[in-house]
Amino acid sequence: MPSPSSDRQKMGETLGLYRAFDATAFAESLYARVQETVERGLLEELLCITDDDVYAAVTGVVDLPDRMARNLTRSFVQQGGRLPDKQRKQFPELTDAEIPAMTAAMAHLFSAQKTPGDAG
Repeated sequence: MPSPSSDRQKMGETLGLYRAFDATAFAESLYARVQETVERGLLEELLCITDDDVYAAVTGVVDLPDRMARNLTRSFVQQGGRLPDKQRKQFPELTDAEIPAMTAAMAHLFSAQKTPGDAG
């Protein structure tokens, strides 16, 4: 039978294998990231204008084939609610009166996104 002192000596040699590391800094950092996501990231996500919102604004002004409406939607989103002249040439079917109407609808969407407290 092994002596109790030899068992303690063996335990002392492997004690480092059984100890837990201090994860306090990791846990605090993780908590801070989660808190930031909940407080800011989720709010931004909820206030985000979706492609469907822009699509509805575009098709509310003029009835377009789905593919063209999606392309126009993408252009408006990429340009922050505007349609530059260079991209305007890609949509010759649109009249000069329809573009300002769509731009006004985009301005309404994008201003609502920037000032969520004013909506109610």
